[in-house]
Amino acid sequence: MPKHNPRKPNMTEDELWRWFLEQLDKKDNGCWEWKHGTNKAGYGQISVNKKLTGTHMYALEHTLGRPIYKNMLTRHLCNNPICCNPDHLREGTPQENTIDRDIAGHTVCGDRHHVVKGELNPHAKLTNRDVKIIRELKGWFTNRELAETYSVSKPIISLVQNHKIWTHVK
Repeated sequence: MPKHNPRKPNMTEDELWRWFLEQLDKKDNGCWEWKHGTNKAGYGQISVNKKLTGTHMYALEHTLGRPIYKNMLTRHLCNNPICCNPDHLREGTPQENTIDRDIAGHTVCGDRHHVVKGELNPHAKLTNRDVKIIRELKGWFTNRELAETYSVSKPIISLVQNHKIWTHVK
């Protein structure tokens, strides 16, 4: 975990927001990932006005200029629980959040979200059999040819062949 930039006591709201933004790791995919503590479900946490809250909630509330409405929550459109990019967050109902989760191919187990792996994920473009064949054909065909055949990107082919993804398939 990166070294924590300590927070000064009694910060103004503007100072707190600037400090908060310094605690985020901005990724190429647009996610602004919280670099510090998380709860059991993997969401970033921060104390605001002596109350522990989710970093994603703080980011959205700051952007909206108001608290999240009662019976609403913060949806992650990117499905990344440590993302705090307001462009990736929306206020929504629990039902909308459940739909987001299902579309992303996540399931709930207790208070944690788990990714459904491999061909069981409704968004998978490959099957376990495809993965085995792609690995067997390494060196026989270019990644471009395999990507075109299986309608995935060249980096996906490389990740499959090098056992970086689909690791459950032997």
